[in-house]
Amino acid sequence: MKCKRVRNLLAGIGACLLACVVLADGAAPALAAPVVISGKQDDSGTPDTSNVADEGDYIPMEDLGGDEMVPVPASQIAPGTYELDVKSSSSMFRIVNCVLNVPEGAGEADPALADLTLSGTGYLYLYPGTPEEAAAAPEENLIGFTESEDGAYIYMDFPVEGLDQELQCAAFSKRKQQWYGRTVIFESGRLPEDAVLSGTPGEEAEDAASSGESQEESKDAVPEDTLDTQSTPEAADAGQEPDSAETAEVTGDESETQAGQKNPVIWKIVLPVLLVAVIVLWQVLRNRKKK
Repeated sequence: MKCKRVRNLLAGIGACLLACVVLADGAAPALAAPVVISGKQDDSGTPDTSNVADEGDYIPMEDLGGDEMVPVPASQIAPGTYELDVKSSSSMFRIVNCVLNVPEGAGEADPALADLTLSGTGYLYLYPGTPEEAAAAPEENLIGFTESEDGAYIYMDFPVEGLDQELQCAAFSKRKQQWYGRTVIFESGRLPEDAVLSGTPGEEAEDAASSGESQEESKDAVPEDTLDTQSTPEAADAGQEPDSAETAEVTGDESETQAGQKNPVIWKIVLPVLLVAVIVLWQVLRNRKKK
């Protein structure tokens, strides 16, 4: 009789453990289906842009005023490492720290490279271009992040053609699984006075103004509308994008991450212990009733 009770008790505990394993596996977060981030093409060889955000997915963009600034090409910056401020057209894409590394002979072939730290953790990749270009680019050309000790995302070696000019940056949302277009300006205000090889931005602006006056006096002066080449179509369109649910694009990621870290603890530890306790108690009460 005693052996039978022991067998029943062991059988109950075994069934409980098996049920715990099944429940724990079922409660574990399911892996999302693989998402093609970039480089995908359809049957005709045309790049697939299905993971590019539509106009309705954007919040209103800020006009950065890049047309009123005098660009400083990377080739005119002395080699070295500099900390810069960066303006962004979107409140959902804030760069809180930028370290610019300018190599010897920086230019189009060997641009300056920036290490960017974002305020949040909502983006998996960056790309120096438009969302459409990012979607068509090989995945090895995308700029992933390195997580710092305090959990911040740092994107290394973002190419910078120049300062005080509007540059396109595409960002791939972790939560939305889409490419979003951003316009950024790397500002020269924090550069040392001797960092600009051909003079400070203010001096260049004065030179440009005096040059413009001399051209107006000349018979062969170029019309003013042909000199304005700094604005980009993407930046001009950014201010007209309608409001949408993009606000949750970054803020939702941290809460999802925290929830994902807590659920395994609840399901895999607390629930099995409770089930084992219930089965054991049930067996004890059953045996006492038989007596």
